[in-house]
Order: sequence, then structure tokens, then C-alpha cells
Amino acid sequence: MTYPILRYVHLLGLTLMGAGLIGVWYTDLRSRQVRHLDLPLFGELVRQIAVFYDGLVVPGALLLLGSGIWLIVTVYGGWAFVGMPWLAGMVALFAFEFIEGNTITRLYFIRLRRLTKVALEQGSVTRELE
Repeated sequence: MTYPILRYVHLLGLTLMGAGLIGVWYTDLRSRQVRHLDLPLFGELVRQIAVFYDGLVVPGALLLLGSGIWLIVTVYGGWAFVGMPWLAGMVALFAFEFIEGNTITRLYFIRLRRLTKVALEQGSVTRELE
């Protein structure tokens, strides 16, 4: 009975994370097309990136992590997943993306948000933000 629930939670996590990443990508694309004269719009787009990332990507990744571990332990026999190339590959890919997403990407957007906040307080685009 737990397998269908775990599978549902896993797919829900995948959906949330995918939707969030599409939202982050599209909003980042829009922010790169904004002219420097429209700082409030740029600030709003940077805020939306944070909302997509923190509101969808992170919860989706945590659901994937939790349900994936539980599925591996209950369905695939724990460490026996190492003998299944497709599952070992998925675990390795998830670990790589989780580390990369929470270090490089997240730090970039946190810095961008901080620089945008300073620019909005000054009322003009700062040299660092440019």
C-alpha cells in the first residue's frame, strides 16, 4: 500500500521541482531583457526568481529526496540499488544537481537579490549589479 503513495509523492516532487525550474529559467530570461532604466521591474523579477526557487524547487527536491530514499530502501533493497545502473545513475545525478543547485546557483541568486536591494535603495543601478 505504501508503494503507490511513495510513487505519487515522488512524482509530485518531480512536478514541483520541474515547474519551479521552468519558472526560474523564464523569470531569469525576462530579467536579462529588462533595460537598466526599469530597476523596479528588475527588482520584481529577481523577487519572483526567489519565490519560484524557494517555493517550488526546494520543496520539490526535498519531496524527491525523501520519497526516493524511502523507495530505494523499501522497494529496491537498500544498497542493492548500486547494482542497477539506471537507479545508481539517478542517485548520482540527483546528488550532483542537489549540491550544484544549493551552492553555485543559489548563491548567485542570493547575491543578485542583495545587489538589487541595494540598487533599489539607492534608486539607480550600481556598478556591481551592472
